[in-house]
Formats: sequence, structure tokens, C-alpha cells
Amino acid sequence: MDEIKIKNIKVEYDYDYREVKYIRYYLEEGKLFVVIPNSYNGSVKDCILEKEQWIYRNVIQYRYPVYKLFDEDYPAKPIKINDKQLYFAVEYKKVKYVKYKMYQGRLELVIPLHNNTTIEEHINNKKRWIYKKIIEYEKYEEKYEKRTKDKQLINRTTQEFKQICNNYFEKYQKQLNVKANRIQYRTMTRKWGSCSSKRNITISKHLQYMPEKLIAYIIYHELAHIIIMAHNDEFFKIIKKEFPNYNELDKQLEDYHYLMTKNNQ
Repeated sequence: MDEIKIKNIKVEYDYDYREVKYIRYYLEEGKLFVVIPNSYNGSVKDCILEKEQWIYRNVIQYRYPVYKLFDEDYPAKPIKINDKQLYFAVEYKKVKYVKYKMYQGRLELVIPLHNNTTIEEHINNKKRWIYKKIIEYEKYEEKYEKRTKDKQLINRTTQEFKQICNNYFEKYQKQLNVKANRIQYRTMTRKWGSCSSKRNITISKHLQYMPEKLIAYIIYHELAHIIIMAHNDEFFKIIKKEFPNYNELDKQLEDYHYLMTKNNQ
């Protein structure tokens, strides 16, 4: 295969002349294949450069895949931001502006489809902000590593988890004199549970790996919302009756959230 420079990256390519009407471009595993009409009079490189932005966009997304960003064996090499290593992924979408998303010290770049700026330029434009976020995550990680050194996720089956939940739903519905309309379990990324105005309660599946007292606390918390939807003084009076140390339990949930993230449960 031959090689061509597309903006600031090198792309391997192969081509073939055929009896076709239009030029056809294919990308497979980051490599470019071009089918060129026999009647085409231009150079192969000129032909390729006609699709420069499309090629660049798709090769970059292949080399820096979003869906693998948090894998331990993320295939793309990191780049240097001052004295720190930055792993990043790129996704082109129908958006108006470039979006920078930092999570666990790694960067996801969301870029408008027709944006012509190179990835390096985008990163350099936010270099100070990115560096700051990396430092913040390192401090966060150090803090929670200390807080969770004696904690571990609990290995229980889904059936065992739901039985524990059923027991506490039965107990606390009687205790609070309330009745949930529907109880469901979902993978929730930002909450441990929720209660709708129709008394539908959703419990995060991630609680399956938590200590039982935290499962009990979340169930009680969501059932209490059937009485009072807001997080006001009256609501927390209800919470304190069963869990006077709820602030400590909230901290423990933060610790286990860190463990969940670290272990990619």
C-alpha cells in the first residue's frame, strides 16, 4: 500500500481503476481504498485529497475510538500535556460547537462534522483547562483511594439483590404507611434511585454490589418521597427517624461509587 499525508496524519491507501462512473472511497480498519473511473485524468493524490476532511474524520475516529476510551488496553497512545499523559477519544457529530468532556482523567472530544481543525489544535486550545482537570482527577483519586482502601464491592447475584430489596420495600412501606405503584430496576449513572409523582420507584442496579445498609437507606429514601417529593426539612425529618446518620451514609455511597467506577461494574 502507498501512504499519503492527510492534514497532519499519515494514511495508508490503495487504489484501482475500473469501469465505473464515479470515484468511490472506502475505509477499512483505518486504511483507505479508492476505486477510480478509467476516464479520470487527474492524479491519484488529487483524487484522494478531494475527500480530505471525510478521510481525516473517519481515520481519527477509528484511531481514537470513544467506545474503548476507558478500557485498560485503550489502543491509542496518550499525548503529553505538560508533565501529564492524556488519553483521549474523538467523535464527530451534528453539533454546533466543539465539546470537551473530561471523565476519570480522560478526554472525549465531540466535534462538528464539517470542522476542519486538527485534533492537536483542538486539544491545544484547551490545554490549560485539560491540565487542570487531570490534576483535579488525580487529587480526587488519591482522596478516594485512601477512603476506600478497606472497602470492597459485594459479590451477590441479581436474585439475591432483588430479594433484599423486596424485604426492605415490604418493611418500609408498612413503616411509612405508603405504597409504591411500581418498582423497577435500571442501570442509572447519576442516581441511586428515583421516585416519580405517580409513585413509580426506580432502583439502580449498581446497588447490587453495595452493603445491605446502603440498599436499605436508598429504598427508605425513595419511599419517603411518596410523602414529600422535595429535599426539604420535613423530608429529612422523615429520613432521620430511620437513618439519623444519613450524612455518613451519603459519604459511603460516594466511596462505593468510586469503587464501582474503578472496577467498571
